[in-house]
Amino acid sequence: MEIIVNHPSSCLFPLALLLTSCATDPGETGFLDSEACTGNSSLCRETGAVDSSDEWDTQDQATLDPDQEESIRGVVRRYKGQVKYCYDKHLAENPELQGRVEVYFELAEGRTWDTRIVYNTTGDTALGDCIRNKVQRWRFDSDIQAEVIYPFVLTL
Repeated sequence: MEIIVNHPSSCLFPLALLLTSCATDPGETGFLDSEACTGNSSLCRETGAVDSSDEWDTQDQATLDPDQEESIRGVVRRYKGQVKYCYDKHLAENPELQGRVEVYFELAEGRTWDTRIVYNTTGDTALGDCIRNKVQRWRFDSDIQAEVIYPFVLTL
């Protein structure tokens, strides 16, 4: 079951990407997708899915142009493998783990500031901490100034 949270100034964006990971370190640029596993089947395994949902909120929506919105989505897609890494790590400890984690962060000068978990239905605070630690290292276009709440739906 997916929980939908309606934020006052939410925008809808199609961001669903289900990934298959390889049993390698995701590095800083994200997980390998299923095509990267082709021919390397001994390293591949099915894992949990991370969906960055269709909904995210920014307090500064009126000041963001479509290119800036797409830039934010692109950064999330690029680094989403890091969120998946956190999820898979905790999924190994709790095979029933799933839920929604929403991350708040401010964007200024290409960096994230004041990164924190504002909503977590997984019941796993360590998972939320792992995701927060990854997001706070992400880099965005330096011309974007915004406060963002970004949801990640974690499913089996």
